[in-house]
Amino acid sequence: MSSSTSNFCPQCGAVLVPGANFCRECGLEVTATDSGFSQPRDFNRMTYESEDGLRWSRVSDGSVLPGELAPMGTRTAALLVPGIGQMVLSYIPVIGWAVWLVVYAVNLILYRRGHDIGARLFKLRIVRDSGEIAGFYHVYARAFAMIISLLAIGAGFWTAYGDRNSQTWHDKMLGTYVIKDDPSLNDKDATSSDGAKIVFWITAPLLVLLTIAFPSYVLGYG
Repeated sequence: MSSSTSNFCPQCGAVLVPGANFCRECGLEVTATDSGFSQPRDFNRMTYESEDGLRWSRVSDGSVLPGELAPMGTRTAALLVPGIGQMVLSYIPVIGWAVWLVVYAVNLILYRRGHDIGARLFKLRIVRDSGEIAGFYHVYARAFAMIISLLAIGAGFWTAYGDRNSQTWHDKMLGTYVIKDDPSLNDKDATSSDGAKIVFWITAPLLVLLTIAFPSYVLGYG
């Protein structure tokens, strides 16, 4: 275990949380004179609470997340409730296609800060393994990767129930975690990987072309 004689991490220079025994940015273990943290909530992951009331989770690969991993039951509801609602509304004559477009547009807006409609409704947030909030391109690429998780009878989703860090296949592919949302996250940076940006600029134009060529198939009406 390394030691620190200042309020800054000796490895990355980030400001240390008072009483912390690890750096919230890079995960380096530091010496804490006063722990200020509660005991782990369960054996699968280490969730701590600092003296200022903020929660920090250390997952199995050593990444430090600014919050507590979300329960899989809540995540499932956040996926199914908006999806079923959209499917039902899309069958309304005349305006069904408009509902699809509105939902898609709202999701694109929410992607900028690690949200989609379900995450916003159920107070969840998508973060990267760097500890940063997942930005627009990253959340978009994660949503697109859900197609892969749907293969093999949705194994990419239901295997997350037995995963130590509650990660779906698309979470693992994008290096993301779903945590309980907190107002303190509003001030954190939202970032995206270069790979996620490439996924967006390749697939987004294709989706537009498919919508123009096959509107009833893509929008789910008719």
